[in-house]
Amino acid sequence: MRTNLGEDNNKEWIETAVKDEQLRTGELNTFQDALFDNEMNALVNEAKHYYEETSYKLALKAAHYDFSNARDTYRFVLAISMTDGEAGLTLRREACNAGGIPLHKDLVLKYIRLQVCSDSLC
Repeated sequence: MRTNLGEDNNKEWIETAVKDEQLRTGELNTFQDALFDNEMNALVNEAKHYYEETSYKLALKAAHYDFSNARDTYRFVLAISMTDGEAGLTLRREACNAGGIPLHKDLVLKYIRLQVCSDSLC
């Protein structure tokens, strides 16, 4: 079921992210990587709980809105961790690359896989 809740923006980001050759590979080696991974796991469990309780409004919040916010926070934190704050920070993936810390490929693919699964349940 299509919810059209920011789907165009999310779809565009996903299409761009899977083609990005600048994504990091190998070990998850930053605090931000661990934080994002744990946040995704927690939100999946939260959404599952709310679906089982038939609290669909809260399930949608966890599965879509909070999940997208976790992704944006991951991108933003990586962007500011390597910049001085005067460079006009944005929540764009390019800012992370300019900051010297690209997103981790495994986490991006995990985000996409989980986002697709959660959106199909809505």
